[in-house]
Amino acid sequence: GVHNLSQKQKPRIMTSQASGDQVEERSCPLSNSARLSIARTCIVQVETGLLHSILGYLRKISRVRIIEDIGDMKVTHDGDCIPHTSNEQRIPIVTFVHEVIPSSQIVEHCRDHGVVC
Repeated sequence: GVHNLSQKQKPRIMTSQASGDQVEERSCPLSNSARLSIARTCIVQVETGLLHSILGYLRKISRVRIIEDIGDMKVTHDGDCIPHTSNEQRIPIVTFVHEVIPSSQIVEHCRDHGVVC
């Protein structure tokens, strides 16, 4: 239903699970599907920024190989493989290996520092 925004409702105070900050809960005039669409857009933007940062960092390390499945490939005349389309969409998972450091040590280090593995 449509909320009557002219009625004054006392906002509930709640604690954000992510930050622990106190925030006011207020009614939202948008439909659930509109809110979900906005949330998905925001999540994609944040994930894309994080992916670009971590992939950029890892690509600078000479002993790191990023393991990627980039879908349909086409081979150029010089032998290079390039993605079939420029509209590459990634799942927000990064997989990589290091030439010297065992994967088990990388996983342990990430877990010790709050990175989900």
